[in-house]
Amino acid sequence: MNNRRDNRKGYWFEDEFKSFIRGYYDYESTYRDAMKFSIEVDKVSHNLFPLRRDSDKTFFEIDHPNSVIVDDLTEYFLEEYSRSRDRLYRDHFHLGGFLNSIMHFLVIYRESFTAIDWDKKSINNKEYVLPSEFRYLSASTMSVIRSNNGSIKGYKQKYSPFAEVHRDPTIEKVSEFEFAADEILHALYPLDEEQPVKKSMHLLKPIQKFWNYTIEEAESRANTSSHRLELEKARFTSLSDQRRKYGLARAKVRKNFHWLLDLYDLSITEYYDIYLVTRYRKELNKTREYLINEFNNQVFKPLAKKNKITPYPKLKLRGFLTDTQIEEYFEKYRNGEIDIKEFIDKVVNKD
Repeated sequence: MNNRRDNRKGYWFEDEFKSFIRGYYDYESTYRDAMKFSIEVDKVSHNLFPLRRDSDKTFFEIDHPNSVIVDDLTEYFLEEYSRSRDRLYRDHFHLGGFLNSIMHFLVIYRESFTAIDWDKKSINNKEYVLPSEFRYLSASTMSVIRSNNGSIKGYKQKYSPFAEVHRDPTIEKVSEFEFAADEILHALYPLDEEQPVKKSMHLLKPIQKFWNYTIEEAESRANTSSHRLELEKARFTSLSDQRRKYGLARAKVRKNFHWLLDLYDLSITEYYDIYLVTRYRKELNKTREYLINEFNNQVFKPLAKKNKITPYPKLKLRGFLTDTQIEEYFEKYRNGEIDIKEFIDKVVNKD
C-alpha cells in the first residue's frame, strides 16, 4: 500500500464516493465479470505488446548519439532482469507489460495517472537521476492542473471525506497531494473520445438477456414438471435466434474495443475478415505510437533535463509491421497475389 510512511506522494486505492459519482464502479464491474467485457479488456490490453514466441522478445530500442547513454538506459529500462533497478515497473518484468497495464486502465477509465518517483541511480559506475518506480494512482481522485495557455502545469489528487484515507489507522490523514508535471505519466485513450467500456455499456442488456435465457433454458430441460412462466417462455424460444442476437451485440462491443470479431455465431466473408485484421493491426500501431510518444515526452524529456543530456534520448518501436507494410499485404490479397493463409502468415503471425 502506498502510504505516507515512505514519504511518497499519492495513493493507489479508490475513492468509493468519487468512483460511484463518475461511474467508475460500473465500468470496473464489467471487467470483473467474464460474461461482460473481461475478455475484450484483457485481449486489447495484452495484445498491445504480447509475449513473443521467438528468442527476440524486445519491442523497443533507445536512440541517442552517445552509445554509452544508449547502453546504460537500455540496461535500466529495457532489460528484463536489470540489476540496476528494483521494481521499476512494479508487478511487471518489462516495459511492454507496464504499457499494457496503462492500456488496461485507458480501456476501462479513459485515462491513467502513474506517479513517477525520481531517485539517484548508479549504472555501470555512472550516476543518473532516473525513475525508481512507476506507481498507479486512482484515476477517480486525480485532476489535471493547466496554465492559462492550456499546457499542463501539474496534477492534483484529492480524496472525498468518505474515502478510505480517513478510516485506515495505518495511513496518515492526508487526502490531497499536488504533483509537478514531471512527477506523473498521464495518458488518455487514443482511439476515441469515449473509452470502449463506457461506449459499450448500453450493450450489456442484450448480453445479459442471453445469459439469463441460457440458465432458464437449461432449467426448463432439467425440470420438465415445472411450468413457471420464464421456463415456459424458454421452452418456446429459439436458441439459434438468441445466439444470433447475442453474437450481434458482442460484435458491436468488439467493434467499440477496436478488436477482431472472432465470433463463431456470426458468418462474415473472407474479404471482410481480412479487412478487419488490417484495420485492427493499424489501430494497434496507432496506440503503440501514442504510448511511446507519451513516454518520451513525459519520462525521457524530464530525464534528459535532470541529467543534462542533449539531445534527449528517444524510445522507439522495433519488430512490428508498419502501416505501409500492412496495407501492402492487404492490397496483394485484394489483387489475388497472396491467399488468406499467406496473409495470416505475413501479418497475423508476425508479432
